[in-house]
Amino acid sequence: MSLGAAYVSNALANPDLYRTMFDAGFDLEDPTEAAKPFEVLVSCVTRAREHGRFAERADPEAVATQFWAMGHGLIMLVLTGVLPRRALLEYVPPMATALFVAAGDRDDRCRRSVRNGWRTLQTAAPVEPTRAGD
Repeated sequence: MSLGAAYVSNALANPDLYRTMFDAGFDLEDPTEAAKPFEVLVSCVTRAREHGRFAERADPEAVATQFWAMGHGLIMLVLTGVLPRRALLEYVPPMATALFVAAGDRDDRCRRSVRNGWRTLQTAAPVEPTRAGD
């Protein structure tokens, strides 16, 4: 979850660069370099499975893809103004928890882990909290 928080923090700090990274109108000099961040995410999921956090049946590439797609989609909605920044605080933790529990993590342990990892985003790039009625 901390890796996801760092990803979001970087996107919020560098929104133009983030949008450019996913613009298909540019040819990549080295597509293998562009794939390395995703490989890091896959290795994190693999380690979680090896340490018993995720079930043996959990496919690291599938879980990583789902986590990345979820985060990327919400980030783009925030960067384009469709959703307010606080949507990241409101939606990412429960969505990540649901994904990780589906991958085999225990609900209580997962909620604590997600909360602790997500705190790094709030420290690095404060996002206004959701208020009742917003």
